Amino acid sequence: MRLKDKVAVITGSGGTIGSVTAKKFAKEGAKILVTDINVEGGQKTVQEIKDFGGQAVFVEADITKVAETEKVINSALDAFGGVDVLFNNAGTELVKSLHEYTEDDYHKIMDVHLKGGFFCLRYALPIMMKQGGGVIINMGSILGLSGWLKTPTYCAAKGALVNLTRYVALEYAPYNI
Repeated sequence: MRLKDKVAVITGSGGTIGSVTAKKFAKEGAKILVTDINVEGGQKTVQEIKDFGGQAVFVEADITKVAETEKVINSALDAFGGVDVLFNNAGTELVKSLHEYTEDDYHKIMDVHLKGGFFCLRYALPIMMKQGGGVIINMGSILGLSGWLKTPTYCAAKGALVNLTRYVALEYAPYNI
């Protein structure tokens, strides 16, 4: 079991990719902090993990709110004593042309993909540094590298997340992260 006794925080783990990842990590021995705004999906993921003998807890959180990103990371500390893996997976999309966007549309996409990931990192990194290492997975997209029609903020957010990931790799490599 490659992840035996590791603690993984997976945002958006009430949805398809996050749920599948959470269950796979749990089958590899990880303790999972499931978090999502989708309460029903998050609780279902936890139950499915527990059904095969895995360990998981659910924390309802909206990662577009900084205080809730801190709550997520602190909940992993409280439940399992650390954070070994952070998978910034939460996401959403809005398909329409840039000239049709409102300020709320812009924030809806940017805040989930970039702000949420940024602040989950902000609270997880000090824990990983103190523990002597960790793993960060930021869910990217080819659209963050190449762009696509009617997805202006999604492309911008994913492009920024790709570069944020590069930055984290450089800055935190000395900490085994």
